[in-house]
Amino acid sequence: QLQTWLDNNGGTGVASDVCSGVSWSHDYNTLSDECGATGSATVTFTATDDCGNTSTTTATFTIEDTTAPVIACQDLQVFLDANGDGGLEQSDIVQFATDSCTEDEDLVITISQSDFDCNDIGGDLDELIISEYIDGTGSNKAIEIFNGTGNPVDLSTYKILIYPNGSTTPIISQGVEGIPLLGTVADRDVYVVANVLADGSITGNADYIASNLIFDGNDAIALSNAGSNVDIIGEIGTDPGAGGFVDGSITTNNTTLVRQETVQQGNIQGNGLGTEWYQFGQNNADDLGDHTIIFSDNENNILVTVTDSCGNTSECIALVTVTDDIAPVAECQNLTVQLDANGNATITPQQIDNGSNDACGIAGLALDVTTFTCDDVGANTVVLTVTDNNGNTSTCSATVTVEDNVDPEAICQDITVQLDANGDASITVDDIDNGSNDACGIASRTIDVSTFDCSNVGANTVTLTVTDNNNNVSTCTATVTVEDNVPPVVVCNDITVALPEDGANSTYTLTAADIEAIANGSSDNCGIASKTVFPNTFTCENEGDNTVTLTVTDVNGNVSTCDATVTITGLVPVLTITEGPLPEFCQGAVVVLTVESSVPVESYLWTTNEDTQSIEVGGNGIYGVTVTSITGCVEYIEYEVTGFDATSLISAYTIIAENEVFLHGGNLVQSGGVGASTANGLIKLHQASNIVEFGKATNITLNQGSTIGTPINAPAGPIIPAFQFNTYSTAASPDATINNNQTVTLTGSVYDEIVVKKDATVIFDQPNVYINDLKTFDGASIEFNQCTNVYINEKFMLAQNGKINMVSGQNVVMYVNEDVQIEKGSYVRARLHSNGNELLAKGGNANGNNAPEPTQMIGLFICEKVHGNTNVVWNADPLCDPCAPQAPNNPPPSIEENFGTPFKVKAWPNPAETDFNLKVLSTNSEARISISVYDMSNKLVFEDTFNFNDEYKFGEKLDSGVYIVKITQGDQSDVLRLIKNAQ
Repeated sequence: QLQTWLDNNGGTGVASDVCSGVSWSHDYNTLSDECGATGSATVTFTATDDCGNTSTTTATFTIEDTTAPVIACQDLQVFLDANGDGGLEQSDIVQFATDSCTEDEDLVITISQSDFDCNDIGGDLDELIISEYIDGTGSNKAIEIFNGTGNPVDLSTYKILIYPNGSTTPIISQGVEGIPLLGTVADRDVYVVANVLADGSITGNADYIASNLIFDGNDAIALSNAGSNVDIIGEIGTDPGAGGFVDGSITTNNTTLVRQETVQQGNIQGNGLGTEWYQFGQNNADDLGDHTIIFSDNENNILVTVTDSCGNTSECIALVTVTDDIAPVAECQNLTVQLDANGNATITPQQIDNGSNDACGIAGLALDVTTFTCDDVGANTVVLTVTDNNGNTSTCSATVTVEDNVDPEAICQDITVQLDANGDASITVDDIDNGSNDACGIASRTIDVSTFDCSNVGANTVTLTVTDNNNNVSTCTATVTVEDNVPPVVVCNDITVALPEDGANSTYTLTAADIEAIANGSSDNCGIASKTVFPNTFTCENEGDNTVTLTVTDVNGNVSTCDATVTITGLVPVLTITEGPLPEFCQGAVVVLTVESSVPVESYLWTTNEDTQSIEVGGNGIYGVTVTSITGCVEYIEYEVTGFDATSLISAYTIIAENEVFLHGGNLVQSGGVGASTANGLIKLHQASNIVEFGKATNITLNQGSTIGTPINAPAGPIIPAFQFNTYSTAASPDATINNNQTVTLTGSVYDEIVVKKDATVIFDQPNVYINDLKTFDGASIEFNQCTNVYINEKFMLAQNGKINMVSGQNVVMYVNEDVQIEKGSYVRARLHSNGNELLAKGGNANGNNAPEPTQMIGLFICEKVHGNTNVVWNADPLCDPCAPQAPNNPPPSIEENFGTPFKVKAWPNPAETDFNLKVLSTNSEARISISVYDMSNKLVFEDTFNFNDEYKFGEKLDSGVYIVKITQGDQSDVLRLIKNAQ
């Protein structure tokens, strides 16, 4: 204290004066010197000489409290409750805490853990241990240290010491003994020290990289704390030689060692290699960076820290033992078991357990009885013992009902008996039983028949019934043959029969009259029971002479036989096979083989398993057919197909263009080939477009992930079907309009213009339909009542979401003498021949919230150029049911068809260089029709009137430009937009 110091030293200041005898005094006695007076204090010192003269000076003193408080801990046992939880209060483990300057109640006390559960049973380690050792090749060296103490450990007092080649002195590097460790290692964590040049699999897990971590298997490694070794690998002072330290199969040389999970303290003797370590191959670092210990029989190290008001702290460790003495809950359920065929049954504890449980987990289940035999049939009490992970046990009882529901094994044997002189015979159970048995024993055996007489001559069925000791019953049957050995007299005769005309099933079965003819003259003293002939059925395979056996059986079952000849007659076919292409516009990379027969045929069966007269084959090879005539006679013939080239067949293609096929934006040709036929023909695929089968053209270009299954760089050379022209449709031909959402069936064959409006459906009823101009609107559908050929003169566009032949699925061929355009979202199923013009098919990809709008093109498409734009799927059509082109089979209607609209205006040509032709379709035959023509500035430039049935001409004097034409009749009107081109 400052006061004490001043009392001892405050009068010894240094001063000079002419008078001697200077004395010192100070004023600190006016200040407080208690513990609370920490901080700065200024003291005034006064020097007085003998003459009473004085001088003063001052000094500043700093007062500090550096004395740590005092704390004492006590050990404690904590018992877990039924939920596996436990806890402690501060007062449970703190005996006392005091400080010279802080009141006890003002001391701050903290504990590292106050709540406990099942995981805390087993406690903590008392010290760090070495958990892994790697003596790899070259610089692959590492030592892993494990902290299981229950608290973080400051490593500032720890070192790794290396004792080389039996030395008792550790290596000193750069003036430092061993490798001092740095930082802190958390509880249940590891601290890895690795050589700076080790592989990444080692340094990647390292906490400390050391250039002086260098050792071999003959060096001892120690972990020291504050100058004392706490764990050692090897033996200090012993040189084991190049082979390293060895204990059993474990060695320290060129290896990786991992500490066993049951090791809970360091080994400072260095003699536990064989019992404390697992050994792995050299350079194995799979376990580095993690370690697991099974803790048992240890206390938990609870760190208690006290802090006074000046920040001075003290610590103590309380050893807390966590105990689970709560027995598990044993839950049983009754069980019924069946004995097996050997009379045994076995159960497991899991079958009796009905949800036994414990907060800290169940270690095991055990039953006092697990096996049962016939002696245990009925109710049996078993006891289930449940042991938790901490050795606490509970029991419960259950009833195991043992049942024998296994029938006995009844085994019979057949026997033969002879009638005695009186015509009688008898048998016993033992004659029939052939070893019947049961695991639990047999109670009785009986048979249903034991005596026989002449009425029983032949085979008789006898049933043996076996009953076991638990009333289970089984039966088996045996044949008891009663014999009479006198055979009949048999006579055979030959016959001839003809096969019926029943085709493949043509079979002749001998009739009763046939059998009588064969057996004529046979006899028996006791009477004949039956006459049979084998074989008695015949097919064309049996044509000619066949040996049969006549069997005559008397009334007592005695048999005699003889052989006869049955002659069979039938029709045998002579066969030929021809080869040809598929019918025109049918699709498939095949040729057609057809078999012809010299006699009427019942059935065909090719080696391809097809059963038609003609088959389609897709390659070279030998093809055979078995032909069955109407009398069931069978012949086989083979035909060899050679020089097969699918790309020479028009039927093998889905797309065939003269000059170019351009597919992009995810087009997909799923089936059928693609070809360009001219010498400079081009197939061009962009933007992940794909042809699954083949593509054949002189030039093939694939970009942006596009593919062709089989690309062939040569002109495609199939024979193109002749184009059929429409010479029947004229401007005078009838028109038809199908209005929005209507469905109309057209029965005519020849039309000028047909308009299918939004979501309308037209159905063609004729097999050949001739049209000048077919127009569609969004969602229009074109369907057919039969196979149909359609002939169109003008450019054809199928509006978006349009459908051709989608519902009817007929064989449709479309001859279009102009360009064809298919809009997105459409479905086309047809063979399309455009006579050297172009085909453009569009689809649509997903866009924002809009779903994809793919276009489906199914059929054969023959054009000068084919362009597939975005999400178009192409396929061949397997349907092959064509109809031949023919002239119209009905005269043109006398009036034009106009569905749902009484007023319509037609104008042609548009654009025009001279006159426009105008025709009005109207149901009003009386009122004249007026025409008004306006230019684009809305100026009236021409007007006139004409009769309803006139074909009106106008426009010759109009200048080139765009005009709006209004046609009016009574209260009906229509507006057209016409274009006049310069001449």
